[in-house]
Amino acid sequence: MNDIFPNLSSSLFKYGPVKNVARTLQNCTLGFSHLKDFNDIYESEYRFVHFFKSEEDARKLIDPVPDNAMKKARDTIDDQLSKYRVSCFSRRANISLMWSHYADDHKGVCYCFEAQRPEGIFSGTQVGWGGVIYSSELPTVTVFQEHTRVNMLPTIASDVILTKPMEWAYEEEVRFWTSAVGPAVSFDPTKLRAIIVGRRTSDPEIDQIMLEIDEYNQRNNQSVEMWFAHRNAARFTLGICSNRGFRDSAETSISDRIPILPTGGDQAVTS
Repeated sequence: MNDIFPNLSSSLFKYGPVKNVARTLQNCTLGFSHLKDFNDIYESEYRFVHFFKSEEDARKLIDPVPDNAMKKARDTIDDQLSKYRVSCFSRRANISLMWSHYADDHKGVCYCFEAQRPEGIFSGTQVGWGGVIYSSELPTVTVFQEHTRVNMLPTIASDVILTKPMEWAYEEEVRFWTSAVGPAVSFDPTKLRAIIVGRRTSDPEIDQIMLEIDEYNQRNNQSVEMWFAHRNAARFTLGICSNRGFRDSAETSISDRIPILPTGGDQAVTS
């Protein structure tokens, strides 16, 4: 069996362009971005609910005071969210739209990380992580007067970080986030299993990536492999294989069988 993807249930995948491969492997780092820089217009948006102890407090602490209790609470939450940087992974490496959107129209790569313990992917940095929940409704942030504390903000923020609109469900996303670092976070070199190259990744780029992998393995005493995305013969799906020759064959022909046809009739296309 050439398709190795069914054996990757304990892995997480990070899509990206070829131009970042050398830096990623040389530095053992992955990029983290602020939510405001993501392509989903609803990132970090939420429905805010504030419970007061009494109607009197509600009247006194909302309007017409300009800097009211509700605004202070919401500003505190927004400030917390703005501090986080997030890195996005997927549970699958054969999602065509992910290759199109995040791996340079199938000319990029997909990093395969061992994820029996997902928090172990990153070394030396405190990160939160979780699977994204897809919903038709904004996440609700609920604040209780005199009961919601500042130390609860990370949990409140995680609910916002991990909720996205239903139309993104195809991504099968897993997110990691932290407020303790800049735009790059070190990963554990022992967790990288393979780099998968896209269907449109050029042969010279594949050769260069292979050299980068070889150097990475020597520096880190690892055995990271190169795998290949390829088209399947009869379905609109991607396969993942470890054999370059099989990948090249799959990309040059979509026939997986040659039936024997009866002779006779009109002139044949081939002879």
